[in-house]
Amino acid sequence: MHRRNRRRYVPGNGVRRGDRGALPRDVLLAFTDGVPEAHNPENEEFGEERLQVLLRQTAHLPADEIGARIAAETNNWIRDAERYDDLTFIVMKVR
Repeated sequence: MHRRNRRRYVPGNGVRRGDRGALPRDVLLAFTDGVPEAHNPENEEFGEERLQVLLRQTAHLPADEIGARIAAETNNWIRDAERYDDLTFIVMKVR
C-alpha cells in the first residue's frame, strides 16, 4: 500500500500545521513508506508506532545519531528478510 503526501505528527508534541515556526531542538523526520512497511522474517511490519517511539527516545540526540539509530533499528528488525522497498528517510534538527 502506497501512501502519498501523508503528513504525520507525533502525538503529544504540541505541534500542528500552522502553529509556529521551528524552534531550537525541533526534529523533523521525513520518510518513504518503505520504512514503516519494512517486514521482519515473521512478516510483521516495523510500523509507524514503533518509528514514533524510536523518535521520542532519540529526539535529544544530534540528527546524525537519530538517523543512525533509525537505520540500525530497521536493519535489526528486517534481519535476513527479503526487502521489497527502499528505506529512505531524512532527519533534520533545528539548532
